[in-house]
Amino acid sequence: MSKLIVDRRGMLGTTLLLCLCFMLLIPYAYAGGSVSVRGYTKANGTYVAPHMRSAPDANFSNNWSTVGNVNPYTSKIGTKTSPPLGTSNPGYGIYTAPAINSGTNSIDFTTDPSKTVESETKSLGTLDPYTSNIGTKTSPPLGTSIPGYGIYTAPAINSGTDSTGLATDPIKTVKSGTNLGVLNTSERQSIESACVMDKMKGPAAYNQCLTGQLKAFNSGPKQPDLRTLSTSEHQSIVSACVMDKMKGPAVYNQCLTGQLKAFNAGPMQPDLRTLSTSEHQSIESACVMDKMKGPAAYNRCLTGQLKAFNAGPKQPDLRALSTSEHQSIESACVMDKMKGPAAYNRCLTGQLKAFNAGPMQPDLRTLSTSEYRAIESACVMDKMKGPAMYNQCLQVKLRGLDPK
Repeated sequence: MSKLIVDRRGMLGTTLLLCLCFMLLIPYAYAGGSVSVRGYTKANGTYVAPHMRSAPDANFSNNWSTVGNVNPYTSKIGTKTSPPLGTSNPGYGIYTAPAINSGTNSIDFTTDPSKTVESETKSLGTLDPYTSNIGTKTSPPLGTSIPGYGIYTAPAINSGTDSTGLATDPIKTVKSGTNLGVLNTSERQSIESACVMDKMKGPAAYNQCLTGQLKAFNSGPKQPDLRTLSTSEHQSIVSACVMDKMKGPAVYNQCLTGQLKAFNAGPMQPDLRTLSTSEHQSIESACVMDKMKGPAAYNRCLTGQLKAFNAGPKQPDLRALSTSEHQSIESACVMDKMKGPAAYNRCLTGQLKAFNAGPMQPDLRTLSTSEYRAIESACVMDKMKGPAMYNQCLQVKLRGLDPK
């Protein structure tokens, strides 16, 4: 019995010892992993709920919020590419400020340049696997030593290509590719869109495409000045050339130039202020496809629609019709309304003429509810063709119910 008590005390002591060791090891386990943050209220009154975060260790690269890392609790992907200003990063020094160059990030630390964190994905034609940013740098920093070539001195731009000047044999000059720095943001995006398929074939095909695009751009017309256009006219030209923009800035500029030339040579936009709201909307609907072809085609359409409207019949007075008859005529002419007010007015005039010449709507009040619904259902398609057709259908169906 006493032996059993001793064994139990020994087991209890062992268990307590293991628990104590486990509790002592917990802080060390969390130091390299995650810590719990209590809920708190910010100075602006915003409440932050309790959550888990990566353990603070003065190392920016292993933070969950850093690009390339994932929060294991929320599955949120890290997006930060540089630490806060003044942060000490082990092995690099004090972080000073980020330098953003054409969509790529360069992290600068106040230490030996050889320890400066420089992304290898910033060179032109190279894709950053974490941010999907396209490299835009076409030359190394001045004074950089390039193995096998010498010290980089200055870039020389020749015929749209960038030749890095090295104080060595010209045969060993580093050709850094196509210089896109001369392009504005829109032109750069246009070239990148044009070469997106070649980029998937590798940097050689991509650089060939960029070089060809830049050569065509330099030899082609420059982007015309569209500032004299109204907002609507500008949008119309841009819409007309949207597909060409994806073929590169050279093709895009040719399209813009052609559109502007056609616009200046064509008719001006006619004055539509004399039209009613309905007539104006009808003309707009009729010319919506032409608007996407450019302001010249759009203005020709508006001019033609206005000419046809002035020469055609005016909109007839439908106030004598009942609500049902008015809706029936509107339904019958809905497609013509999209062709312009001239076609719409001709349809309304024809519908009203047929209505006045045709039979009047029969009295259905003597019918039972089921009979009334049956006739309405049978004539629903004719109602959409206009009140004349609808009334004819009602007359026929009503005669079919007559026992005589």
